[in-house]
Amino acid sequence: MRTRTRHRKKGMTALQAAILTGVSIAVALIVGYWIWTVVVGSIRTERISLTIPTAEFNNNQFTITLTLKNVGPSDTTIVDVRVNGRTYGNWNGTATFGSEDFNPDSGIT
Repeated sequence: MRTRTRHRKKGMTALQAAILTGVSIAVALIVGYWIWTVVVGSIRTERISLTIPTAEFNNNQFTITLTLKNVGPSDTTIVDVRVNGRTYGNWNGTATFGSEDFNPDSGIT
């Protein structure tokens, strides 16, 4: 006895399978690129290396020497310097970075 198969249920054609595969690959590439940019964007941070500071007392004033080096992939901006918890605005002196005076409003880049 022969069994009847239903001819109305067809599978995907080769063209439909190729289109579905192509769309799936395109969506996977877009999502992968988006995840890559999010991960790489979150990794890009500044990292500052600080040498051991030295302090000298000459002519009734302290001279504190710090050496900062940015070893990270992003730029670093110094906006405030604190010594013993006191910000630059509360000092009775000045701060110099290289040959430039420190201005807490503009920072040093």
